This record gives sequence, structure tokens and C-alpha cells, in this order.
Amino acid sequence: MIVKKVSEDLKTHEVRELWLEYWQHYSKGHDVYCSEAHCLEPASDGVLVQCVSGPDKGKIFVIPLCEAHCKNLTGTLEIGDQTEAIPCDLTL
Repeated sequence: MIVKKVSEDLKTHEVRELWLEYWQHYSKGHDVYCSEAHCLEPASDGVLVQCVSGPDKGKIFVIPLCEAHCKNLTGTLEIGDQTEAIPCDLTL
């Protein structure tokens, strides 16, 4: 799946940690690694992304990313097939 970052408003680490907690709450697997297709680093942040192609085009999801990919996410990013993208509009 190809995604892009939704907002630049998620600059603080505290906000990204809250989105990671949201992802962990709804995710089936809790072994959290970066969602980037070729990254093996542990995830440290949750990020809001928008799908840019396929049947989910335009939908917004929360995914876990490592610090490096979170800080450098400009343009699009390919996430792995095993990534559990969680819709951002679920109620806690």
C-alpha cells in the first residue's frame, strides 16, 4: 500500500506516542515494528497517513513508524503487506 502523511501538526513526540497507543489498542499484533516495507527498526511513533491508491484510496489510517521514517516522511511511503493499518475514526 502506498501512503502519504496527512498532517504536519503531529510534530510533538507526545502526540505521536498517543497515536501509537491508539494503534496498539486496536491492533491484533503487538510486536510493533516500523511499517515501511523494508525497515526492521522498532516503531516509536504512530502516524496518520492517507492511502493514495487502490480500494482504500483517500481513507485515513494510523500506522506505526520508527523515529527515522516518522521524521523524514515527505511524499509517499510504501508500507509492508503485513502492516495492520488501523482506521483513525474508531472510538476508544
